[in-house]
Amino acid sequence: MVHEMIQIFPKHEQYALSNQLWRAVVSITSNIAEGFR
Repeated sequence: MVHEMIQIFPKHEQYALSNQLWRAVVSITSNIAEGFR
C-alpha cells in the first residue's frame, strides 16, 4: 500500500521520503541496541 502511494509522488519527494525513512530505521535500531546495554 505504501509503495503504491509513493509511486504517485514527484521524484524529489520520493528521495526525501526514502532519506527520512532510512534515518528513522537507523535511529530505531540504534535505540534498541542502546537499550540492551
